[in-house]
Amino acid sequence: GDHYGTLRAIADAYGVGLLGGSSNAVNGDLSGAFGHSTTGSIGGVVTDSVTSAAIAGASVSYTGSKGSGSTTTDSGGNYAFGGVAPGSYTVTASASGHTTQTASVTVTAGTLSSKNFALVPTVGSISRTVKDAQTTVGLVGASVSCACGGSATTGTGGAYSIANVAP
Repeated sequence: GDHYGTLRAIADAYGVGLLGGSSNAVNGDLSGAFGHSTTGSIGGVVTDSVTSAAIAGASVSYTGSKGSGSTTTDSGGNYAFGGVAPGSYTVTASASGHTTQTASVTVTAGTLSSKNFALVPTVGSISRTVKDAQTTVGLVGASVSCACGGSATTGTGGAYSIANVAP
């Protein structure tokens, strides 16, 4: 049954106040008796290692003997996992067009274990302009090639771009 009245009467008789920081003794609120969190969190930011720009929509996951989870980064490249049991975890971040990175993180109760990732792009591009050495006027229709295997033909003003170039 309901023993609140009995317990409250005993507590009052012996001068026992509310437990710790508890603000309400109704229904056995014992939150004040524990006073600390039993879980921690993992969080950080995922960025591009070349531009330092945040990577929105990157996949981030954690796994360990006490649990696992996954999420995607927000528009600022931020990610967070709350309610993670203390222990050792492997955190992995990946994004399209970037190499995947993995790191070890130790979670302690009541703290944020911060891990930022700077992912390396797997492809890039080369964009330049070809100009006449004497007149500095852009050359239209010039063929350009690189050791990367890509090639292009210059357009207006001598501009060209070669896409999908490995770093």
